[in-house]
Amino acid sequence: TAFIDKTKAICMAFRTSRWTLLANGTTEVADDMRTEHYGRRSAIWMRLQDRESNTIVFFVNHHGPLSVNSGGACGGKSTANNLLKVMAAHGKPGDVLILVGDFNANAAGLTIKTLDTKLTRAIV
Repeated sequence: TAFIDKTKAICMAFRTSRWTLLANGTTEVADDMRTEHYGRRSAIWMRLQDRESNTIVFFVNHHGPLSVNSGGACGGKSTANNLLKVMAAHGKPGDVLILVGDFNANAAGLTIKTLDTKLTRAIV
């Protein structure tokens, strides 16, 4: 099964033989800077339950705003906090949180630095 937000150039998929979909959605979390404005940026998310272990995963994919490392029109801290709000609003206590994406930011940017204060980074 796949979810696509064509207006935001972002998608996700999962294997239905392994996972059960509990919920999914899309939330706008940032806006590009005027200098490179392609539009608003989203976090697309889903809650899945593993059919074998019953583990519940809250999975988020995000395509970050431009300009690179700016965090967009409202800045990196705001973008990071909006991503965290999506997880808090739609995830549940005990969920395994997984956040992935093209953040249009590196470890020196405020988006990643802010997320690092709340989440454990596995791979950049």
